[in-house]
Amino acid sequence: MGQLKMYGVVVTPPLNETEIMHVVYVGEKIPLLFIKRIPISNRAKLTKKEYKDLEKAERSRSLMFGDWIEFEESDVIEGCIEKYVKIFPLSSCRSSGDHLQIESTCVFSPSARGWENECYCELFGKVRVDPELRNCFLADVAYRCWISVEVTRISSLNVELAEYIDVSEELNLVNEAPWNHKDPRFVTIVSSDTDEGDSDSKQISFPYEIYGVPGVLVSERNVYSSQYPDVKIVLAYVRRGRHTPVGSRIQFNAYYSIPLQSYVIRSYRALVKQSFVAKPFQFGSQFLLEIYAKWEPNLPMGHLWSENKDFGLIYDTDGLLLPIFLGKNPYAPVCVHVADIGPSRLSRFAIKDLSDMTTTEANVAMNTSYAELSDDGFVLGDGSLLASRYLYLKIRFDSSSQKGWDKLVPGTWVKFTASSPAGIPDFRIKTWSLTTNPLLVQIHAFPTCSGHVFEASGFFDEELSALKSTVFGFIEIPREKRSLMIPRDKGVTIVWVREDKRNKRARFVLHSVEAPQTVDDGNDTEKKSLGSLMNEAEQCYVIEKFILPCKRIDCKGKQLLKRCFNNRAVVNSLIQASTDELLTGIVKLLTAEKLES
Repeated sequence: MGQLKMYGVVVTPPLNETEIMHVVYVGEKIPLLFIKRIPISNRAKLTKKEYKDLEKAERSRSLMFGDWIEFEESDVIEGCIEKYVKIFPLSSCRSSGDHLQIESTCVFSPSARGWENECYCELFGKVRVDPELRNCFLADVAYRCWISVEVTRISSLNVELAEYIDVSEELNLVNEAPWNHKDPRFVTIVSSDTDEGDSDSKQISFPYEIYGVPGVLVSERNVYSSQYPDVKIVLAYVRRGRHTPVGSRIQFNAYYSIPLQSYVIRSYRALVKQSFVAKPFQFGSQFLLEIYAKWEPNLPMGHLWSENKDFGLIYDTDGLLLPIFLGKNPYAPVCVHVADIGPSRLSRFAIKDLSDMTTTEANVAMNTSYAELSDDGFVLGDGSLLASRYLYLKIRFDSSSQKGWDKLVPGTWVKFTASSPAGIPDFRIKTWSLTTNPLLVQIHAFPTCSGHVFEASGFFDEELSALKSTVFGFIEIPREKRSLMIPRDKGVTIVWVREDKRNKRARFVLHSVEAPQTVDDGNDTEKKSLGSLMNEAEQCYVIEKFILPCKRIDCKGKQLLKRCFNNRAVVNSLIQASTDELLTGIVKLLTAEKLES
């Protein structure tokens, strides 16, 4: 059998004052090897041919820092390499000041994985990283970097990351990183070519590489592009102290990382176009961009178009513009400060603050008495009422309202009058009566663990990935449900929606595509389909108010989870049919359950 071939890199310059001439690094788990100095021979006694042969042998053996050699295992005697052959360098090297550096590919771990001040290097394994420099890099992205190497005490090698070069084209090292060995994000699932029916709607449809894409830097690392509003885009590397200002317009090249579910920007350049004004918010933890926006008559109240639609639809999450919308000139452009609230085709940005000029306008409106509302609305079931013309305006019943309102069934249409004192809009219903409008029919409503859900109809807007309802306004549709929507040109889509007070993009969100099950205290869950059970479990987890009941021993949600995870067939169905978010939610609940017990 042939001897095992080994490869090594010289990690010292010639050590002329010692018996050891060079130190060679082979691998992380292999001790450093050495090359001895060639014994000095009496050249005066050599013939001309012998002298030339000696010079040739010395040249073939002469080594410098960064040279790569090949040798066999049998050529190593007592830690010294007796015979070797120089080969083409497997990586570049350089001298930077007093530091000798070798190029290699590195990957950084997510936080709290035991690699806080280290990265995983293809050549050297664990490499020390300065904590401040580490913050410049993204986790689970492969980088080409310069690594400083220093041999101490002749048998110990110190390695430290010195400088970023660029994003590596070789991405396999990310999968090979020690912390990713058991991470399901890095497990490749090969699907059958014939099994295309259900999988297509869940597959990422983003191109792997994109080039010359315009965008805006919305934080030190995050970028927004109107061409890809529903995907996260991040800078692979942020230079310390010399980063591009937030609000700058850039043009970038990026690749799509499936584990990160983000576009990672390899390179970019700042554009000459005027930047957006940015200001720090919440003690510098977030940046707001100053833009102009405008509410239009065909938009639900609360949604505005950004100027030139650069940032798409903007949502007034906190109702800062309500006084202006209720005033005499609601459709005039306003100057606002917006924050990026995460990937979405619908309302990627939310209003977090007003400019001084807009604040003054809002204050004037608040100090003026509001006009009384007289309109049709339907009962939501929590003492409030929804009027479609005033979609994100909270209108409530109270003790001064006309009696009998607490007997109204959710989904019932009424004609009402409501008023609010000056200041922050707070409309209370004064009078009401059952509507006589024949076009306003009772809305189907069901109680669930997440509150009442309502039947809604509307047209699906593919550009916004949202359903537009004349009653409920915009309803965002998750990616995995979009294939179930009927295209606008083919008719109306029917869904079930619920109010979500925490949602930052719209007042109502999708609850389910199919009619939900009514709440029943009986033990009839065996009769329900897995799909409806999973839908209820997902909704119960998502709603914050349901987390506390889940700590009860008799909680049906907890019982359902236990049944699911004790049934291998159900677990397999979950993996195949449910979304990543739902699986993550289930794992979090089970983990919390173990900690409590």
